[in-house]
Amino acid sequence: MTIRDVLDDIKIFIENKVACEFKLEKPPVEDLIDEEYTLVNPSVFIGWLPPKNYNEFHEIPSIIVMGDTGEDNGEEGSIGIRLAIGTYDIGHTIKTDDELNTSINSKGYLDLINLVEKIKQEFSKNRVLDHTTLEGPFKWGLYEEQPFPYWYAWVSFNANISSTITQYGEKFL
Repeated sequence: MTIRDVLDDIKIFIENKVACEFKLEKPPVEDLIDEEYTLVNPSVFIGWLPPKNYNEFHEIPSIIVMGDTGEDNGEEGSIGIRLAIGTYDIGHTIKTDDELNTSINSKGYLDLINLVEKIKQEFSKNRVLDHTTLEGPFKWGLYEEQPFPYWYAWVSFNANISSTITQYGEKFL
């Protein structure tokens, strides 16, 4: 099994057990505040956080599955997994007659807390996936800088894998 197999397992698990249970606000086109909004399931993908000042589009809401660190002693290995969670929430939008009015607030972190809690619950019930066993400690937090109206959190844990030092995988990137 490869690192990529483990990341794929975790991605599929999160899609099937977590993301499908949530409908979160998708950012409006051109960040217009008083515009009708759409609720969507978070996208789940394997990747890495873009560097600061990198302006290429990334989907929100989303959960990014990342291989953060790793260790392999020839007999067994482990991968430090980090999930980056991104949501959008500018406030409470009310439709009156033919007009939308948004009351801006800072409660967007609640979507993050709900996603983190669901991830914790599902991982505690399902520690064994196809190619790996998930292990604690299960850690999470909110990033200190929140670029309102976008909200970001992280979750970290370990995934055990068999050693790949003596194995030659056929599947790479």
